[in-house]
Order: sequence, then structure tokens, then C-alpha cells
Amino acid sequence: MSARAQVEPGVDGIALVGVVDHDSVPELLERLERGAGTGDLLRVDLEEVERMDSAGLALLLELERRQRLAGGELELRNPPASLCRLAELAEVDGLLGIRQQAEADV
Repeated sequence: MSARAQVEPGVDGIALVGVVDHDSVPELLERLERGAGTGDLLRVDLEEVERMDSAGLALLLELERRQRLAGGELELRNPPASLCRLAELAEVDGLLGIRQQAEADV
């Protein structure tokens, strides 16, 4: 049985914690809808994500879309290497700003 992911409010954004997968994404999306799409910058810290599958990647893409449509933007912090690789394979790393972060870390 996998741990459920959580949304934790932060001073300058939110943090996803635990396993972000096809089981946890529907609930996470419902919780995140309250903060996304406001036209502001939405920062999402991924440092405490234990595992994220393609459903988690789809969640981040949906958040990015909602922010963009509202005139805001999405900033991912501390994306795990596995997410970076998955986003690269799906060719959405640039859309999520992961490519720029990886280059800045070098």
C-alpha cells in the first residue's frame, strides 16, 4: 500500500508530499484547484515527493495550463530526478520549466 500524497500550504506556495500517482492525483487535483488559476505565481515544492508517475506529471501539466489561462505561472521547486527524466521523455520538460532548472543547477 502506498502513502497518500498531501498538499501542504507554504509561505510562498504549496508542497506535495508522499506518492503522487494515479491513486492520489484525483484528490490532489481537487485540493489544488483552490489555489491554481488565480493569475498569480503558484510555487509547487516537490522535495518531499517519494514517487511520481505519469499521472503526477499530468497533474503538473494541468496546473500549468490553468495558471497560464488565468494569466499566472507555475514554478516547480526541487523536482526529483525521476520527474525530470519522465518530463524529458514526454518532451514537456520545457513547458514545465524543468529544463531551465536543470541547466541552472549545473
